[in-house]
Amino acid sequence: MNERPLTVVQVIPTCSRAAPSIMRSKSLVEMRRKLAEISRDLSADLLHAQSRAPAWSCLVANKISKVPFIATYDGSFSERNPVKRLYNSVMVRGARVIAPGERLAKMAEERYGTAREKFSVVPHAIDFEGVQSGASRIRWQRARSREPMGR
Repeated sequence: MNERPLTVVQVIPTCSRAAPSIMRSKSLVEMRRKLAEISRDLSADLLHAQSRAPAWSCLVANKISKVPFIATYDGSFSERNPVKRLYNSVMVRGARVIAPGERLAKMAEERYGTAREKFSVVPHAIDFEGVQSGASRIRWQRARSREPMGR
């Protein structure tokens, strides 16, 4: 089989002056256009966001570039008013939603009326089937139990 590796553009929020120019852009419209351009130039297979502001950029870039957008819904966002609810809803507007547990998947499904089939639940964001090394499994178990790693 001659498949090429999956190319994912991960969009993360940053406030650093050292951030790439795409994140320092004065215009959100320009930033989203650049994101779409980068996605096309890299022949990206996916746009991925883990928080709301980058997710909005990914959603718009998806419309421009046609590169599928997915988001990781890993928090319970407060929704005190309709504007905040709309802002938060971007996390379920992509092609798929990754949830780190059943509880968050169910909450997002009920809150936004998102089809259950759209969710991929990856407990604790770890694919246990994909973990091959015993050392990796031990490190994860120690981290989970909050045991110091040096022991």
